[in-house]
Amino acid sequence: MVDYWSKLKLDECWSKKDRFNKIMNYIMNEVENDTPNEEQLGTVSVSVKDEEGKAIANADVSIYDKGEPYEGTTGSAGGCTIRDIPYGEYTIKAVAEGYDFTVETISIESEEVSIELILKLEADDEV
Repeated sequence: MVDYWSKLKLDECWSKKDRFNKIMNYIMNEVENDTPNEEQLGTVSVSVKDEEGKAIANADVSIYDKGEPYEGTTGSAGGCTIRDIPYGEYTIKAVAEGYDFTVETISIESEEVSIELILKLEADDEV
C-alpha cells in the first residue's frame, strides 16, 4: 500500500479535512496519469499480384485477429489501403476469383506498413 502521508509530507497542523482533500487530489491525479495513452493506429498498404507480377484487381483483403476484420478491395492497380488498425499481430488474407487465396501473418508496429501478397492461379480439378 502506498504511504500517501509520507509522500505528501503532510504537516500535523493541517486539519483532517485538509489532509483528506490533499490525499484525494493526489490520488485522482495519479489515477488520471496512469490511464493509457491513445491507442496507436497503423495504415496497411496492400499490393496483390499474381505469380508473374501482374496486379490483381477486385481482390478482397481482410486483416483480422479475434475481432471484426478490417477489409478492403484492390483497385485496377492491385492495391488497397486499410486504415486505423491498432498495433499488434494480425492475419491477412487475400481472395480473388480464379486464384487460390493466401494467408499470412502481419505485425503492425508503425504508422505505415506495406505488404505484397502473391496469389496462385486455381488448379484445374479436371482429370
